Amino acid sequence: MTNNEPTDAINLLLGLGKMGTRVQVLKENGDLYPDQLFFKSLTSRRLSWNDNKKSIIINPYILILPGKITGLLSIAPSVNDIPDQLCLGIVSKDYVLEIIFQNARDCNIWSQGLTMLVSAPLPHFAKIKTIRNPQYQYVDDHHHHHRSPSNHSTSWNGNDIIQWHEITMDEKKKIEQFYVFLSNSDKGSVFYQYQTRKIKLPQKVLIKLNEYGDELHCIDSNNNLLNSINIDSELNIIDPKHDENEKKKEEKDVDQLQHFRHAPSSMHCFSIIRNEIEIHLGCSDIEQYKLWRFGLEYLCNKRNHLIRM
Repeated sequence: MTNNEPTDAINLLLGLGKMGTRVQVLKENGDLYPDQLFFKSLTSRRLSWNDNKKSIIINPYILILPGKITGLLSIAPSVNDIPDQLCLGIVSKDYVLEIIFQNARDCNIWSQGLTMLVSAPLPHFAKIKTIRNPQYQYVDDHHHHHRSPSNHSTSWNGNDIIQWHEITMDEKKKIEQFYVFLSNSDKGSVFYQYQTRKIKLPQKVLIKLNEYGDELHCIDSNNNLLNSINIDSELNIIDPKHDENEKKKEEKDVDQLQHFRHAPSSMHCFSIIRNEIEIHLGCSDIEQYKLWRFGLEYLCNKRNHLIRM
């Protein structure tokens, strides 16, 4: 399995789950009834059907069983002629939900996405104690026991682990909103870097976070590290054309616009600034621009937990 597959499977599940997927549900009497299946949020993890009157919370104790394995699916005459690849059983302590999908693709997306959610541990967030403000970092069990972020010397203990249910609902919504950025930022995206004292013409660079999400790296086409910036509350993300903070606009925009004076109008630009280090970036893909600009703003906003992937 590639690194992207878990994220892709969950994103596809959310795509179908938010719109609703038409299925047939196998009832206790062995008959099939049309229904619609929903999974709208990673925060609530609620799978619902029967006009949202029935639901299952997806957790590690749920069984996801593709094919005709569960009770009625294995014996009901009404499903004898239905291919196995259209069938899925979901077993919880309260329900045995047996479903027939309209096509194999939908069945596969639901089966793989739910399996990823069931098999993956619930997120843990480790509190990093700093002088200025507490920060929170996502850690899996392997990293928690064997590694610590390079710029933090604080020792880890069981009291530093924050369980998913201890995080506020508002913060959970932000984690879901920035899920794609948090889960893919270590792979990086290509931008154009605009004028600095050393670089007169824009050059292609790879922008990525390190594996802990606490450093941003700017890498050139020869794989040389041009800059490394700590991700913390001292980091500023500025778009001189669209920044809504008037004070920042008055103080920064004139200088920042100078860096982008040769950028075409189709280029979406922003600057990453921490103390004396500045990186001025642009790309033509508006979605990539939004993903990185707002994702980095979220990570360095001292009013939020700093969620590190």
